[in-house]
Formats: sequence, C-alpha cells, structure tokens
Amino acid sequence: MMKKTNRRKILFFALGFAILGWMVIESDPYALWQNISAMRCWILSLVAIWGLGYILNAASWSVIIQTITSPGWRSGNTSYPLSFGRILQFTVSGFAINYITPFGLLGGEPYRVWALRPYIGLERATSSVLLYLMMHVCSHFFFWIAVCLASLLCWNFETGFLLILCAIAVIMLMLILLFFRGYRNGMVCSFFTAVSRWPLIGKRAELWKEKNQASLSRIDEGIATLLQDHPKAFWKSMVLEIVSRLVNCLEIAVILQLLAPDLCSMSDNVHRLLFASLFIVAFSSLFANILFFSPLQMGTREGGIFLAMRALWPASAVASLMPLAVSVSMLTRIREFFWITAGLLLAFFAHFKYKKQ
Repeated sequence: MMKKTNRRKILFFALGFAILGWMVIESDPYALWQNISAMRCWILSLVAIWGLGYILNAASWSVIIQTITSPGWRSGNTSYPLSFGRILQFTVSGFAINYITPFGLLGGEPYRVWALRPYIGLERATSSVLLYLMMHVCSHFFFWIAVCLASLLCWNFETGFLLILCAIAVIMLMLILLFFRGYRNGMVCSFFTAVSRWPLIGKRAELWKEKNQASLSRIDEGIATLLQDHPKAFWKSMVLEIVSRLVNCLEIAVILQLLAPDLCSMSDNVHRLLFASLFIVAFSSLFANILFFSPLQMGTREGGIFLAMRALWPASAVASLMPLAVSVSMLTRIREFFWITAGLLLAFFAHFKYKKQ
C-alpha cells in the first residue's frame, strides 16, 4: 500500500502540474514555443548567471567553514584539504536535492552534512550547514525588505499595494531579529526543547535530546561563535549570499529584454528594468515559499511571476501577460533542470569516491 506521505507528494505535484497545464493552454502553446525558440543560445547565459550565483553561494559557505574550523583547514578523519571546488560541488548538489524535495531543505542539508563530515567532523559539519542554512534564509529576508523599500522609489504602485509591501517588510524585519537571536544563542537545543512539548513525538524528542545533549550544545556553540567572535566573517558571508540573489535576478532581466522589448521600452532606463526583475524574483519566490509543499514549485512559480507582472504592468501593456509569465517560468525551468542534473551527477560521483575511500 502506498504511504500517506507519498500520496500527498503525488497529490501536490499533480495539483501544481494541473495549474501549469491550465496556464499553458490559456497562454497559447504556439506563442510559448516562439518565445522559447527566440532565446536559443541565450539559454546558456541563464545557466552561466546561475553558475556565478552558485559560486557566490559556495564562497559564503566557505567563509563559515573556514571560521568554525580555524586555525587550519585540516581536521576530521582525512588528510585531504577541503578545497573551494569541493565546497562548490557540495553546494550545487545540495541545492539540486532541495529542488526535487517537496518541502525543501529536507534532503540537501543532510547531504551536505554527510559530504562534509569526513573533512571536519560531524559536529562542525552540522554547525556549518545549519549556519549556512540560516544565512541563506536570512539573506532572503534582507532581499525582500530591500525590494519593498525600492518599490517606494522606483515604481508607481497603488497605495493599497504599497501598504501590503510595507507590511511584508515589517514581518521580514521581525523574522530577521528572530534569526539574529538564534545566531547569538544557538537554536538547536531550543528547537528540541520546543519539539519535546509537541504531542506524539514530544517524549521521543526529549529522550533523544538528553542522550545527545553534549553534541547539541557543541553545535549551538559553533553557531553562536560566528556572530559573537567573528562579526566580519558573519557579514562577509551574509553580503556574499545577498549578492548571489541579486546576480540571479539578472536572469529575469535577460529574458524580459529578449522576449518583451515593448515592456522594456516602457521602463525609462535600465534601473527600472533591473527593479522589475528584482520585483518579479522577490514576489514569485515569496508566493512559492508560502506554497512551499509543491515539488519543483510546480504551478506556484508560474502564478507568482504572473501576479508580479500584473502588479508591474497593466494587461493592456502587451497582448497578454500570461504567455510571457509562463515563458519566463519555462526558461528558468530549463536552466533549473540543467543544474539539477549537474548537481545530482556531482552527488553521485562524490558518493562513489567516498565509498572507495
């Protein structure tokens, strides 16, 4: 009999696929094919943009690893140094696994801990992965706040929509403060303390915490060390992560420039085009994160891009915004499938090499 979790995954995927199918039909498949064909070799530029983004992600994680393993690189039960290329490999593979995980963050992070453990040990590997995860999420909050503030200066939104953006900015600021509290005090022990109060699994969580209290405390110490003792490293890692998000937004700018020159000409200058790209990425990612249970963000990404475009431009600006929104999403999925394939292949070869050792 099929497990309930598997049935839910299939249900969510089917629902998202149905939404995507409806949008494709409504958008005129022939128009979509023309848009995708118009990109041709430009798709390689989208792959390259995200490649640069992954390099910045790996650099951010590298700063964290170097900080919690100082004064030297070599530790754990192997004599091989942990090179930047290896960190980049683990970064790409971790994101690839997360992309294909319905709820996200349930596969990529354990993989990174497993991959990093032979080099720096389990506790430091866990601390570095959790720190980078917190950095990745917190940078997203900073990004959303920046886009909300830029909306007040760069676009003539209606007053009601601006109030919604201000509310989102306030919520993100509160979440940032919560994350900084976790950075200062560690949040692993606090998390298991909270889980121990839950019904059904509370007693098991409490027993597991008592059994592993020493290891959990050391992981929390590693998390708290970064902000308290190495603030320069903390902000360097944060800035690299934020810059990677800004670089990834260039993907939307390239697509809009090629597929919607009429829309781009409506923007007075390149700054407004870049803002439109930032807004589309921020709004669509927020929409996709709210509906986080959809594998590959199936349907949620397309809907988020379409709603973002409707907020930026009236429907009369182009023949139809929906074909453009679906075309943009499909082009990003082509890039995404490339990096998912690359990441899974890298994970496979890393596992094969680890087994040989």
